[in-house]
Amino acid sequence: MSHKTLQKVALVTGANGGIGNALTLEFNRRGYKVYATDIIFTPQVEAEFKSKNITCLLMDVTSEEAVSKVSTQVAFENDREHDFLYCNAGRTEIGFTVDLTDEQIRSLYEINLFGNMRLVRHFVRPLINAKGTIAFSGSVTKDLPLIGNCLYASSKAALDEFSFVLHSELRNYGVKVIDVIGGYINTPIFNSGITEIKQGSVYDFPEFKALQNKRREKLKAVARTAMPPEVFACRVLNKIEKSDISTFRIYEGTKSGTIDF
Repeated sequence: MSHKTLQKVALVTGANGGIGNALTLEFNRRGYKVYATDIIFTPQVEAEFKSKNITCLLMDVTSEEAVSKVSTQVAFENDREHDFLYCNAGRTEIGFTVDLTDEQIRSLYEINLFGNMRLVRHFVRPLINAKGTIAFSGSVTKDLPLIGNCLYASSKAALDEFSFVLHSELRNYGVKVIDVIGGYINTPIFNSGITEIKQGSVYDFPEFKALQNKRREKLKAVARTAMPPEVFACRVLNKIEKSDISTFRIYEGTKSGTIDF
């Protein structure tokens, strides 16, 4: 018996807030059957999604078991066809390169890189069946040596290369793979702020602390000019829908193209 509806099917990770939340609502406005996934949903977000017939599923992208369970459910409910996988879940870890711990490194890469690899592995066959699209939340910082941002930036650089190879491998199956290179977007990611200087660090001296305070003020100014996530989501999906199988990178968000250039 067929379970698939006539609607296109989209799954978004990291949907509880920020870009993921905006993308979920934008997919819904465009008539998709949407699966919103995250490790937790606030009551307010869950209520809004349910009122719009958006399915909320708890999924930790760092868990093989959790991703396998959700992918099996989505495949079953849609006759093993899946039109759009938007790999958005991610986080920042602010810290000077020489002060990072093994746990900080492992934790961030599990979400920002390995989680995306895991999602692709579990969802690829339904995406091939539908000749669908895989999009990743990339970042213009992948090429920027911003002080205190090496872990996040390096994870996005690795994700960009992973998605580039995936693009080459899946294009003959009719699957579009796109890395969305985001610029400044007004999301809670700005709350991470400027690197706190650890006691005993090589940067633990008054002159450098004063410099950090100036950077903190500049970051606040950047946040005020950043693109709203709902505008970002609409513009990104417009560009993806207009793209063809040869498109790999899409630039969106305040100053994304300018900074990359």
